[in-house]
Formats: sequence, C-alpha cells, structure tokens
Amino acid sequence: MAPWCGPCKMEIPDLVELRKTIPQDQLAIVAISYVSQDNSEEVVRQFVQQNGTFNYPVAAVDKAILPAPLNAVEYIPCTFWIAPDGTLKITTVGVVPLSDMKALVKAAANKVTPTNLDLPLDSGKAGRMMFRLALDYY
Repeated sequence: MAPWCGPCKMEIPDLVELRKTIPQDQLAIVAISYVSQDNSEEVVRQFVQQNGTFNYPVAAVDKAILPAPLNAVEYIPCTFWIAPDGTLKITTVGVVPLSDMKALVKAAANKVTPTNLDLPLDSGKAGRMMFRLALDYY
C-alpha cells in the first residue's frame, strides 16, 4: 500500500479482484496505513491517486487511535480477518494469494474455524507500518 512496501503493492490487485468478486454487503475491505514522519497522509493520498486501481477505501491514520491488536502491527502486509460479531478470526502476515483470500472468506461464511483451514499461509517478512483490515459481515 505504501510506495515503499513491495509486498503491500503486490497484494493490491488481488484485493481489487476480491472486491470485484465478493459484493460489499458480504465483505468489507478497508486498507489502513499508519501515519509517520515518512508516511504522511499526503504521501498515502498521492499513492492512491497515482495507483488508480483501488475499489475499496484507504485510510491514513495515527496508530495510537486504533484499538489493539490493530495498533501493534510489526510486519506488513498484515491482514486481520474479523467476523461480523467483531471477533478476530485469523491474522495473516505476508502476501496472501487471491485463492487463499477467497478460501478464508468462504470458510468464514461456512463458519469454519481457522484451525480447520488447510492453507499455505505465508509466515511474512517485510517492513512495518501498513496493514490491511478485512471485515466480513453477513
């Protein structure tokens, strides 16, 4: 999501495709970028405008205003999969392929717990500061 985050940028097309295939009334996607001295609101705004492919909201926020665990991300990209009742179901770190994203959404819709999933999720390695927040609600 940030101009300096290669893995975040790699996920953008898959998140755009996920939004195209799953209606907004079944899946909410919100990208959040931590504001810092090097990653200002203006930097995020310019990146979103230059990229031009986002079909989901992008916000630049001070992480201090976010609740835990959303304010404690150390590696990016990081995705929080949150159930309609607000419970955190799974957190993924690193690039998650579109097929895995779809499987996670399908599992949530079928009330499958993350421990029953058989997905090769990346253990993650990358910088800090930005993460994706995916909320599924039905």
